[in-house]
Amino acid sequence: MKVRTLPTGAVTVLVTLLLFSLTPPLGAQERALKKIKVGLSAPSPANVIPWVAKEAGIFAKYGLDAELILLQGSGQASQALIGGSLFVAPVVTPTAINAVLGGADLVILAHTLPGVVSRLMVKPEIRTVADLKGKKIGAGRYGTLMDFLTRYILKKHGLQPDRDVALIQIDVGPELLQALIAGAVDGGALSHPAYSQAQQRGFHPLWDARQEISFPFMEVVTRRKAIREDRTGVMDYMK
Repeated sequence: MKVRTLPTGAVTVLVTLLLFSLTPPLGAQERALKKIKVGLSAPSPANVIPWVAKEAGIFAKYGLDAELILLQGSGQASQALIGGSLFVAPVVTPTAINAVLGGADLVILAHTLPGVVSRLMVKPEIRTVADLKGKKIGAGRYGTLMDFLTRYILKKHGLQPDRDVALIQIDVGPELLQALIAGAVDGGALSHPAYSQAQQRGFHPLWDARQEISFPFMEVVTRRKAIREDRTGVMDYMK
């Protein structure tokens, strides 16, 4: 299965943000900076924009003093938003939607990536999706985005999750990478840079999620209450 090289879009985003940070808007330096807390669900490329905005002074340019808080996944980020501990946070699409369906006062402002940055890295002897039959793969906890996408892609290729392929609950990230290296699983749904590290260890990509399904990856999420009470702050963040 052909897998394309990861595009250089992240580099383009970095350069663009740095260029925009050079000229402060009129009046931005004349008011006190508003302190806000921004959640980051994981140290990954999907969360690069807040880091760059902080380091390049873009938040300050628009009157914001942003404290970046690293959390353990979108579930924790959404809970912190619901509890009012965060002003805004990137949250994966299914988590945001499920929270709203459950009655949470959350709203999606935008999404930062048009596709999921994830590849299923497998052992060398696995060459086709059909070869996954009878194998064990890690794709995050039940109900997470990676779990949903892995099940969808398996079904797309004629395999039944849990019956034909065992889905092992392992957190996506370093823990899953170590499980793959140790042989605890035959494959793992990894994002960058974990899939590059797996490739250096001799594993290869069986599929690229972006080529299998068109699915917005990371949403910029806040509360409707925040928009009602501080619309200017929300607009400044989105700039």
